Amino acid sequence: MTLQVDRSKQIPGTKVFDWRESRRGYRLNKFAMSFTRPENRTAFTADEEAYMAKYGLDEREKQFLRDRDFRGLIEECGGNIYMIMKIGTCTGHG
Repeated sequence: MTLQVDRSKQIPGTKVFDWRESRRGYRLNKFAMSFTRPENRTAFTADEEAYMAKYGLDEREKQFLRDRDFRGLIEECGGNIYMIMKIGTCTGHG
C-alpha cells in the first residue's frame, strides 16, 4: 500500500490533517461540529465554560478557545480547518 502523503516534502506553514490529527483532535472537532445546530451555538454563546466542559475539552483546548487562537487549535490540538471555521463563525471571527 502506498502512502497518500509524502511527509518528507512538507509545505511551510501548512499542516497535513491525517488520521493521527483526526484522532488527536476528536473531542475538539466533535465540539465544533455541534455548532451545526442553532441551539448549540446559542448555548455556547450563553456560557462558553459550561459548553466546553460538556464536551470534555481539556484545559489546553479550552485556553486556545478562550484566546481565540485558531492556529493553535489546528497545530497543537488537532483541529480540522473546517471545524475550526465553525468555531470562528460562532465567535464572530468568520
